[in-house]
Amino acid sequence: MKKALAVFAAALLMAGALSAQELNNFNFGGRQQIVSPEIADGQVTFRLAADYATVVQLSGSWMPNPYGDVIPMKKENGVWSVTIDLPEPEIYTYNFVVDGVSVNDPQNYMVQRDGTRYLNMLMVPGERTAPYFETDHRGTVSYKWYDSSILGINRRLTVYTPYGYEAKANAKKKYPVLYLLHGAGGDEEAWSSMGRAAQILDNLIEQGKAQPMIVVMPNGNPNQQAAQTIGLKTSADFPWAAATPSRLRRAILPCSTTSALSPRPVQPTMSRSRPSRRPVSSSISSLAVPMISSMRDRRPSTPP
Repeated sequence: MKKALAVFAAALLMAGALSAQELNNFNFGGRQQIVSPEIADGQVTFRLAADYATVVQLSGSWMPNPYGDVIPMKKENGVWSVTIDLPEPEIYTYNFVVDGVSVNDPQNYMVQRDGTRYLNMLMVPGERTAPYFETDHRGTVSYKWYDSSILGINRRLTVYTPYGYEAKANAKKKYPVLYLLHGAGGDEEAWSSMGRAAQILDNLIEQGKAQPMIVVMPNGNPNQQAAQTIGLKTSADFPWAAATPSRLRRAILPCSTTSALSPRPVQPTMSRSRPSRRPVSSSISSLAVPMISSMRDRRPSTPP
């Protein structure tokens, strides 16, 4: 028994030593961990560890010319940094330009995709941006596949269901449905990635400013099965003449959200808009609230 306890104690000591070594490895040899972006006292600091670089600049969508303006960064101990005054509360995108090459901020996990571009996000807190942040009661974002009888391909769309939708107590509850279409260059992920539609809806619903609703976000590109991130081939041979708005609408409406849906047909209303660097909280609320108030409560059914 004593021998077993001794072996166990030795194992614990060894595990602790290995854990300490692992933590030390993540400590990068004792160097201070880089934080970027860092918001404090009405300013924001951007940092990038790039000891090899000769010139590093910051490019951001809040600048007068977001496609050409840059701010030079200074190097100290291998870390480039720049501190600027906070722009007005909003969602912005930015990137570094390292020796002429566009580079994302590796310390910032907040990233949005715009077509084939991935850009870091800077979310400046304030009254305007409050709906962009997570709330206590969150809905569910899921992806659904359906067969398009018009285009002859299997396609994907994004569905938002409000907090409590999956609860057994709400199994027979009917919800209004908003069909939200992206703009040019977007796909079924645009509103949830760029527009933060789920967070905005969660906030509006929790605050009683919008009725709990289902939001269906389709892919409006008739040659795509799904967003390019899936890696599926685009179709070069499909009936372009059939890809009219009314026919495409019939191909996805009504659509499926969960397995426990009523087969009842719907008369949906679609809204076309483009998530971008412009404010989206006001655009969704102005779209959703009046539209939903004029629609019958309903659940969508399975597409043809």
